[in-house]
Amino acid sequence: MKFQTAVVLTLLCFIPMSALFAQSDAPPPLTFNHLALSVKDVNRSAEFYRNVLGLTEIANRARLDGVRWFS
Repeated sequence: MKFQTAVVLTLLCFIPMSALFAQSDAPPPLTFNHLALSVKDVNRSAEFYRNVLGLTEIANRARLDGVRWFS
């Protein structure tokens, strides 16, 4: 009896999941929002991101010390 109950519960978990993916044949779009890095020297790293990688610094809306944002 326990085995049958486990099988039924397992099927009940997977049936709703399959319904979620039945809406479209296309895979869901993937996006990338941001990346955070911990560094020893924030100012030196910021200089590298700006001068070598050519990133633009954006306003630190969190107003946290030692945090620099680049786009």
